[in-house]
Amino acid sequence: MPFRCSSMAKLRPATPAPVMSTRRRSLSPVAMCSSTVRMMFPREYWTARSKAVLRLTGPGSPRCYHALMTRQTGTLEPARRRKLLASAAAEFIEFGYQKASLNRIIGMHRMSKSSFYHYFESKAALFDAVVDEAAARLSEQLIVPRPADLAGPHYWDRIEAAVDRLARMRDESVLGLAWLFYLPDAPQGGAPDRIRGAIDRWIDAALMAGRVCGAVRDDLPATLQARMVTAVLWAMDEWTVSHMTEADARQVADLGASQVDAVRRLLAP
Repeated sequence: MPFRCSSMAKLRPATPAPVMSTRRRSLSPVAMCSSTVRMMFPREYWTARSKAVLRLTGPGSPRCYHALMTRQTGTLEPARRRKLLASAAAEFIEFGYQKASLNRIIGMHRMSKSSFYHYFESKAALFDAVVDEAAARLSEQLIVPRPADLAGPHYWDRIEAAVDRLARMRDESVLGLAWLFYLPDAPQGGAPDRIRGAIDRWIDAALMAGRVCGAVRDDLPATLQARMVTAVLWAMDEWTVSHMTEADARQVADLGASQVDAVRRLLAP
């Protein structure tokens, strides 16, 4: 008699084990943007405001990355800002940009990194602030003539007077700006490059004023003459800065006059 079991009818097929998909779970655009930006920024950067930006810009919106990159920074109290920038300037001058320690700078003022990133976006932003502050103090003390005001029979006398005023300035912020301006490892595209561009434009305009009034020779193309003069002037300036500690105020002033005379012989008709 064949084997029979009354319970066989009650048996049900076993539930198959779930098959694991080999496809990688895709991230939403917002999650991908969030992950990318998180890898690019320090932990201190992630404030409540930064997280809110990702949430409010909407799924797939490219504004999430842009908003985080252009975040607003706070305003440091003026006296505290001046002290911080002075410490940063000393650090950059002594160690250069790359080896300057952000921890040393903020440690002198008992400032945490989270507090620092509230006021400055990065170490490069701090460096730019130091250079801009020194340039602002220089512009307050040095009266730079407008290129149009140079035109006339006193063209070279006015240029020599401006250079002489600059050479006689011994303010620490001015000397610091000179050192910072020629740091070999300074970040590209920052404040020094911006200031250099403004100076180059002033030189171009001053040359044009000299050509118009006959104080500068016009037998060369204006663009070639401008490139030649800016190259000579920047080389002279960098050499002067590198030897500044070897000369006293009178020697520096004499050197400035000699440099103007050399440029005059190069450009005068």
